[in-house]
Amino acid sequence: MARALYNRRWYDQKNELSRCIGLVEVFPQEIQSVVAQGMITLAENEFHAREAMSTLRSLGPEVVLGVYKSKNKRRSHDENELLHQALNYFYILGLDNQIKLAAHVTQVVRHIYAYLDTCNRHRRQPQIRDIVDIKNAFVFRGVDEAQRVTQHLQARIADGTPSPRIQYKPDVEVISEGDSGMQVKKNDD
Repeated sequence: MARALYNRRWYDQKNELSRCIGLVEVFPQEIQSVVAQGMITLAENEFHAREAMSTLRSLGPEVVLGVYKSKNKRRSHDENELLHQALNYFYILGLDNQIKLAAHVTQVVRHIYAYLDTCNRHRRQPQIRDIVDIKNAFVFRGVDEAQRVTQHLQARIADGTPSPRIQYKPDVEVISEGDSGMQVKKNDD
């Protein structure tokens, strides 16, 4: 049944946002948490959501009220703390950035679905660490790396060999933040 017009959520106003969040909501909570962590990292790194959240008042009374109301945790996905935080970050971004983040999340979810489909076809139990690897590949290296990792995992599932653990680190790591600015160090792989 379609949601009534008066009861639509903020993300139901745009098809891209509604579709993205709907894709995440159908996952089991453990996978939702993995995707939500990716959403949080992307929102913080690409769209500076943490800084926007710290200056919430500057976003206007409607946004402040929306974030405040989210604390009531009436939405089904609010039980998952990571997804709750991710959607609050999503909410405070401007529409253009919401659409960009939705496109990123949709790409990650497509790779996860491809992995899960392969597991299902080969009657293999999906591994949460593989899903984390796909998410990390996308978040820290981009869509091409996520595609490579997904294809690698699919090939290993098809031939029955176990997957090695893949570790991803961001290109840079924050080592301190203060009044004088942020200090980062470059990570060498």
